[in-house]
Amino acid sequence: MNINTTPVPNVVFDTYLKELKLAELKVLLIIIRQTLGWEDKRNKSTRKEMDWISNSQLVVKTGNSARAINDAISILTYKNLIEVFSQSGEFLDTPEKRRGQQKLYFRQQATVGYPEYIFAVDARRYTS
Repeated sequence: MNINTTPVPNVVFDTYLKELKLAELKVLLIIIRQTLGWEDKRNKSTRKEMDWISNSQLVVKTGNSARAINDAISILTYKNLIEVFSQSGEFLDTPEKRRGQQKLYFRQQATVGYPEYIFAVDARRYTS
């Protein structure tokens, strides 16, 4: 399957576009882009379900400051739109738990997407 587009769930436009601040929306869209915008290397007929996204990648791709990114991640986590995990698979639901982590893995909640497109970032599947 050759993927040249990223399917963005309708609820992002219908609900969250008017509710989220710009930095929050940008972070959410980057998570969608980094997952559904790519083929799953293990199964070429599906979209990528998970990804590790560094803070510096989010800064570059959104044009926002690291502080704005961290605030957006906190708000998106609080609103249950995303989940964040450590490399070992620990759920990092607060800024204190995320602080000092080498890698952050993101999962978009099913409430944002389609049930078949849960953006699952299970760090255990990405560690060597």
